[in-house]
Order: sequence, then C-alpha cells, then structure tokens
Amino acid sequence: MYPHTLLVLTLSLLGILSNAFAGEITDKCSEFFDGQQYDKALISCTQAAQQGDTKALFNLGIMYDYAQGVPQDFEHAVDLYTKAAKQGHSNAQSHLGFMYDNGQGVTQDYKQAALWYTKAAQKGVVQAQFYLGFMYLSGNGVIKDNAQAYAWLDMAAASGHEGATRSRGIVERQATPEQIEQGRKLSLAYFKKYAK
Repeated sequence: MYPHTLLVLTLSLLGILSNAFAGEITDKCSEFFDGQQYDKALISCTQAAQQGDTKALFNLGIMYDYAQGVPQDFEHAVDLYTKAAKQGHSNAQSHLGFMYDNGQGVTQDYKQAALWYTKAAQKGVVQAQFYLGFMYLSGNGVIKDNAQAYAWLDMAAASGHEGATRSRGIVERQATPEQIEQGRKLSLAYFKKYAK
C-alpha cells in the first residue's frame, strides 16, 4: 500500500470515528438534559457545544437561564442562545428574543427582540408568534400594526395559546373592520407559509 493511500484511509477512519463520537455526545446531552440529570448534562452538552451542536448550545442556554444544575447566569445564557440562534435553532431564536425583550443578560432592545421573535415565529414557534403579535399590538420594537398583531396572534391562538386568544380579542376591539380583514388575510398567508 502506498503511504499516501494509507494516510487517506487513516484520515477517513478518524473522520468516521469523530462523527460517531460527536453523535454519541449529542445523544447523551439530550438524554441527560431531558432526564433532568443536569450534572451529567453539563459535561456532555459542553462537549457537544464545543463541536458546534445547536441543540447542546440551546440546552446549556436553558440550564444557565433557569439555574438548572448551574448558577443562574443570564449573560452566559444569551451567549449560548446567540450561538444556537445564528445557526438557525428556532427555540434559541425565541428565547434570545425574550432575553432582549426583557433585558435579561443584555440591554433591553425591543428591535432585537422583534427580529429574533420574527425568525422563530416564521419557523412555527408558537410562543414567538404570541410575543411578536403582542409587539405589533403594543408597538414595541416595531411600528404598531393591528393587522400584523391579529395575524401573528391568530397563528398562536390556532395552536391553543390562551394568551394569544385573549390578546387577539383585544386587537378585535381596537382595530377597524378593515384592519381585521387584512389581519385575517395575513394570517391565512402565514399559515400557508409558516405553519409546521
């Protein structure tokens, strides 16, 4: 066997083993996190997060956000959520929006909150749809828009979110009939485009 061929085979085998090991760590991270074994989750999720695993980053963010097995650290939670959110993790995007919305671990920034809620809402995260609808209702971080508020709240309400159902009722009392009709049309378009 030629030295070059042996080197290629060795590197290929190392890649396969590395991928298998990374998958095993990710599985353990989820298993320990879901089983609320946070001491073990911290170790395996940290290893998986170092490999860039978005679910591990999100799980660690939750642990630091809610003090599950670690001291509460909002700034670290924001850092972890941000890394996962930038890689497209929808729940991390929603949680990051919440952190900006409430000024936890970051300076309160409604525009950033709306940006991250929008990304998550468009991926079907019901809680983000509710928060985004409420932002349009209140005008925080976005221009107040009863039609947009109705549309996003209707999406969340259709998934059983009680707060969205109540808030949609507020929009119906405040909005003009034209805004409600526009909101219904937007809601239908959003269902077709974004519903899971």
